[in-house]
Order: sequence, then structure tokens, then C-alpha cells
Amino acid sequence: MTMPARVPRRAAPRRAAILETARRLFTEQGIGPVTTNLIAQQAGISPGNLYYWFGSKAEIVRALFDDWTARMSIPEELPSDPVDQLRWLWRRLVELPQPDPDYAFFLRDLFPLLHADPLLATTYRSNHAVRRDRLAATMDGLVAAGLVQAPTPPTTTRELVDLVWLVTETAQPFAAALGEDRAQANHYARTVAEALLTDEGRDALELAARRTGSEQ
Repeated sequence: MTMPARVPRRAAPRRAAILETARRLFTEQGIGPVTTNLIAQQAGISPGNLYYWFGSKAEIVRALFDDWTARMSIPEELPSDPVDQLRWLWRRLVELPQPDPDYAFFLRDLFPLLHADPLLATTYRSNHAVRRDRLAATMDGLVAAGLVQAPTPPTTTRELVDLVWLVTETAQPFAAALGEDRAQANHYARTVAEALLTDEGRDALELAARRTGSEQ
């Protein structure tokens, strides 16, 4: 007999509470040591209640990954002005905490997670392709506007985006391995991003910073 499929109730408070509890525990302890029993205990529910919402810890991890990627998504429509686009990208890459403090545990354990869970790996690749293509299209526009340097052939814009992605998503474990502060991850991102700017791009960011400061 075929069991009816579990209907996801993404807005349900109980489901959200389970995810928030798991996120907190993963942040404090890492994903590996945390069990579904511990998540249920900390959420104040029975293990059976947890399994009504999630069939395994892997499902919880995937749901949190969906939440994280939604927060990190690239809007389909960025500001029309190239300078405003550059400011948006700069803020995302350099000024916002890297990685997102609420989901830093993903980058700490990213590669083991992807190797262990083929479904999560497929989702990661799909998300990467969408974000990379949107960022590459934006970068092409910034190159055309003279704000970002054109890559030297045979290097492509997509490869530059992959380079920035590689730095931002591996900077945290690298900094941790060297005993450095998490904020160092932003420094690595800035070093790579700033090297891609033209003089006009640097001037635009400096003017934007002064204008923002005067408005405050």
C-alpha cells in the first residue's frame, strides 16, 4: 500500500520552530554531532512529532539549506543604473558579514555535506548555476559601463564569478584553520573584488560611500 505523501506546511509554527532549533544547534555544535533526538528535545517535542515534519536529519539540513539559499539569492531585477548595481554587489560581497552568521555552519561543513548527500549536492549545483549566470550577466554590464575590468581571454566573466564564489565560500574554513577571526573572510572577498575594479569603479564606490555618509 502506498503511503500518502507528506504535505509540506512551510508556514506552520511547529515546523519553523524545529528548523530554528536545528539551526541554533548546528551553529553551536556543528551538524555532525547533533541528532534528531536532541533537536526534538531542545524544541520541546517528541521525536515522533519531529518525524511528522521531517523524515530524517538530512531533510532538516536540506530545508535549512533552502532557507539559506533564499537569503543569498540574486534578485532577478537589480537597479538599472550600473553604479547602483556595483554598490549592491560591493555591499553583498564585502560589507555584509561573510558568511551569513545564521548559516555559517554550512560553509564550515559544506564539502563533506555535499559528498554525503547527493540530493543536497544537486540542489547546490542548481542554485550555483542560477546565481552564477545572474552575477555573470551583471558583471558583463559593469564591464560595458567601464566599472569592472574585462577578463583577459581565454578567461570568461563566468570564470571570474566562480573565482569570487570560491573565495567567499571557502574563506571561513580557511580563516578558521589559520586561527584567524571570521571577519577575515570579508578581507579575502574584498581583495579579490577590488582587483577587478577599474579606476572608474573605485571612484564610483568612493563617491557612493561619501554620499551615504553625508546623508547619515
